[in-house]
Amino acid sequence: MNLKRLLPYLLIVIAAIALFSSWWSDDSVRDQQNASEAANYDYALTQLQQVQFGTRGQPDHLIQAQGMTVTDDQLQFSQPLLTTWIEGSQWQISSANAQGEQNKQRLALIGEAKMMLVDDKSTPFSATATQFIFNGADKTISTPDLVTLTDGATKISGIGLTIDLASESYQIKQNVKGSKLNGQ
Repeated sequence: MNLKRLLPYLLIVIAAIALFSSWWSDDSVRDQQNASEAANYDYALTQLQQVQFGTRGQPDHLIQAQGMTVTDDQLQFSQPLLTTWIEGSQWQISSANAQGEQNKQRLALIGEAKMMLVDDKSTPFSATATQFIFNGADKTISTPDLVTLTDGATKISGIGLTIDLASESYQIKQNVKGSKLNGQ
């Protein structure tokens, strides 16, 4: 075969090898960076669903999240949805992120936090704030921030909120304003 005919094919093969080796080294660098970032945590999980059971074997709390990282005793969740059952009522809280400690029943849900009572039998109840703090031991949800809530046909806003989940009662601390919802 003529060398002049092989030369274009040879150049294509050399270019392909060079391109492949460049791609291969970029992936190995990226893998090393990802491993180095992950080393900042004790462990990390994705697509998490964790259930905490009560003394009678019933679920008390369920947390679902896109991801979770653990460093020492600190937990960090991304896009969490917390569901809790207290005194026969189901409550849900979602947010952009959450922070908590292992073996503690306290979780701060931060960033576009939304909560609602999920119960067909009671008056619709929901609330939004920049953060909610869930305390499983005290059976409370609170926020020091501006909160807007809907309780049946009433919309209420104010600063600072504490909800007693066991009695389904709440208190807004200051600057309380309320109005009836349209059509009610």
